[in-house]
Amino acid sequence: EESAVRAPEGRLAANVPDRRLLAILPSARVDSEDSVLHTRAMGTPAMAGEVPYSVALMTSSQVHVCDGVLVDPMYVLTTASCAMSNTIGMAVIGGITGTTTETGVDAIMVAKVMAHPAYSIDHTNDVALVQLSAASSMTPIALYDGSDVGFTDCRMMSITALSRQSGVLTKKTVQAVDQAACSEHYHWYYGTTGAIGSDVVCVQGDVDNCDASLTKGSALFAVTPAGRHVLLGVKGDISVCNPLPVTYTRASEVRQWVLSNVMGGSVHPALKLTAEVKQIQMPNHGTLKIYQGTTEDPMMMAADLDSKCQAGHMSDDGGAGGLLIVYQPGNGTRDTSCGPSCLDMQGFEIEIEAHGCEDNFASQRNFSKGSCEDPMWHDMQTHMGGIAGCMYREPMNGMPAMCTSPMCEMTERWQALGPMEVAGTAFAGGLGHRMTKNQTHEYGVWTCVRDWNEEEQLRCAVRPNELGCYWFEEKTRVWSFRGVNGEARLVEKARYEQGLDAEEARLAQHVLLPGPRKAMLGHFEM
Repeated sequence: EESAVRAPEGRLAANVPDRRLLAILPSARVDSEDSVLHTRAMGTPAMAGEVPYSVALMTSSQVHVCDGVLVDPMYVLTTASCAMSNTIGMAVIGGITGTTTETGVDAIMVAKVMAHPAYSIDHTNDVALVQLSAASSMTPIALYDGSDVGFTDCRMMSITALSRQSGVLTKKTVQAVDQAACSEHYHWYYGTTGAIGSDVVCVQGDVDNCDASLTKGSALFAVTPAGRHVLLGVKGDISVCNPLPVTYTRASEVRQWVLSNVMGGSVHPALKLTAEVKQIQMPNHGTLKIYQGTTEDPMMMAADLDSKCQAGHMSDDGGAGGLLIVYQPGNGTRDTSCGPSCLDMQGFEIEIEAHGCEDNFASQRNFSKGSCEDPMWHDMQTHMGGIAGCMYREPMNGMPAMCTSPMCEMTERWQALGPMEVAGTAFAGGLGHRMTKNQTHEYGVWTCVRDWNEEEQLRCAVRPNELGCYWFEEKTRVWSFRGVNGEARLVEKARYEQGLDAEEARLAQHVLLPGPRKAMLGHFEM
């Protein structure tokens, strides 16, 4: 997959949503809580051990600054608006009062704080990860992925927002607000289109935007029929008291970024991302930095460029499964001393490619096991990096060494495709003029499926919500992978959208949050 990216200013991260900036001129203002009509419930105090993943984040001197949610024994999810404006030194996990003196809590020092690279001053991507210096003994909460959680009656769904009444953890019952309706409310109130994006979930009920008990980073969660707690969102910045629905950063939207940074949580196909700087025109003191991964970790910086002479530079992901490109124009503004024509030339062009096992191995020109399988491998000639998941084969019987991709297969049978078609997640048809029949193979029909099996999708490098396409071999009765739909060109966009409609209708009563249509059309290529 290739993409050329031009950016006069800003950031680009592979596997991270593009940064969006929003300027708002309010058409209305609420200056006091008294001007908002509401009846606010006090909520129910949380019981000891009921929400063991709740976290109070403090300074090193134990001053509470915001809340967070334990999503891994070593990581706490909170908001960037808190993390970027406070020095977080300690996390108190599993308590009710948010103090270190409470019995049964984990009080752990903080090792590192990582804000989402696309964080901006509006609602967008207001999340950060706090890495702990030691693992917590408390049970983390799972991040909701937007799927069916097993409710058979939507009236049984219950969503809870955590807050703090006089410092004590409290539960408040809320209901999700339709995404389009919430966006319209904000548009009407502020006069700004698109104030609510897909990364935000809106709720109403026992909370409102004048509720001082809502703490930055506090959890919005639900309990499934099986008793599993799932995180729906974290409370973002509360900048103004208004009568609008309360917004949380949607957990399913930032789930991929969270998993890419949690040690052991990132699992990606056997591919390597590379970034080649095609053009670069920097203002005085400007820099273009390339990081391996999805955070601005100085230890993971692969390049720090500041001159057009450095065009042609190539970096790879170092096995991290992501690249972050950060353009910094020096003092925060572009250099305007050269005039309008020169100003228009400032910026950069980068080409990002994904390389498979065979291509990466051939480019190394050092056909060893390390250059195939080990992302940390390097030699004295600047050839660096195999790919985790690739398989090395020793030279044998005059045949050269080989580096092959994991076996790509689909085990779904014909009987399963019918229900999948009805559900909108599979498509099938005849190959027509592409039909093949000879002594060894016979192909007559095809299918394209999405979201069928995580392990098989990973081996085939098919992204979530993307269509993977297969031809059916009649003699061996197995599926032969022909690429994603953008390569196989089997499913038209209209049919794909009909599948989305069918799935949305089926899941309407079974998912926890209403929201914008899944970002599947961004994965549709023809």
